[in-house]
Amino acid sequence: MLKDRDTEDPSIRAVGRCIAVLQALNRGRPLNLAEIAADARIPYPTAYRIVRALIHEGMIEQEPSRKYYRPTALVQSLSHGYRDHSQLVIVSRPHLVALTAQTNWPAIVATPVGHKMVVRDGTHSLTPMTFNPYYSGFVYTMLDSPTGRVCLAFFDDEERRLCLEGMVASGEPLDAATLNGFRSGSSVEQIRTRGYATIARNSFTEPRGKNSSIAVPIFSKGRLVAASSLIFFASAMTMDEAEKLYVPSLISMAKAISEKLSATDAENNDGAS
Repeated sequence: MLKDRDTEDPSIRAVGRCIAVLQALNRGRPLNLAEIAADARIPYPTAYRIVRALIHEGMIEQEPSRKYYRPTALVQSLSHGYRDHSQLVIVSRPHLVALTAQTNWPAIVATPVGHKMVVRDGTHSLTPMTFNPYYSGFVYTMLDSPTGRVCLAFFDDEERRLCLEGMVASGEPLDAATLNGFRSGSSVEQIRTRGYATIARNSFTEPRGKNSSIAVPIFSKGRLVAASSLIFFASAMTMDEAEKLYVPSLISMAKAISEKLSATDAENNDGAS
C-alpha cells in the first residue's frame, strides 16, 4: 500500500519524495517509471513529475534506447561534504580485498544510518562472482539484511528500540515475524550467541532470491560502528556449508578491523587531549 503523508507539510512531503526517487535510482540498476513509483512508494503521476524535474536539473537521465532512468555523475555533487575515505574504509579495505581473494566472493562493509544500511565499501568489482555490483552509497533496508540484523542485535536496548520504532513509523513493509523476533529479544540473543547473522536468498538485492549472505559486527572501543558481509550465490552452496567455510574468516577479519579502529580512535583521542 502506498504511503501518502497528507498530514505533513506539502513542502516537506515533496522533498521527501524527491529523495526517495534518487535513492531508488541509486540502488544499482536503471528503473522504469513504474518501478520508480513502486520502490519510492509514491503514485505513478508523482513519480513522473519528479523524474521530469530531476532530468531538468541534470541529476538523472533516460537511457537512449528505452524508457529507463539512471543517475548522472552530477549526483556526486550531493556528497562532496561526505568523507568517502573515512577511517572505516581505510582500515577495512585491505581486509575486504583479502577475503575476496581467498573466497572469490564479494564482500562489503556497511554502516547503520537511521533504520537503513549504507554500503561504505565493497569488492564486487574484484570478482566475476556477482550478479549485480553494489557500490559505496547503496542504501537498503536494515531488517531484511544480515548486516542490518547484526547491527540491531549488537545495538544497546534503547538504540534498538528507537530503530525499530523508526522502521514501523516509516510505513515500509516489514516482516512481522522478523520484527517481533527483535522486539522480544529472541533474535538478538541468537545472533549475539553465534556472533553473526545470515540470510539465505536475500530479497533486498537484485536479482531477488539469487544471493545469500553472512554478516559480522565491527566495533570500535566496544561500540558497534559497522557490519561486514560476504555475499555468495544461493545456488552454489547451502547456508550450513557456507557457515563452515566462511564464518571463521569473517569473524577473524571483523576482529582485526575492530582492533585497528579501536587503536586508531584511541590515538586520535590522545592526540586531541
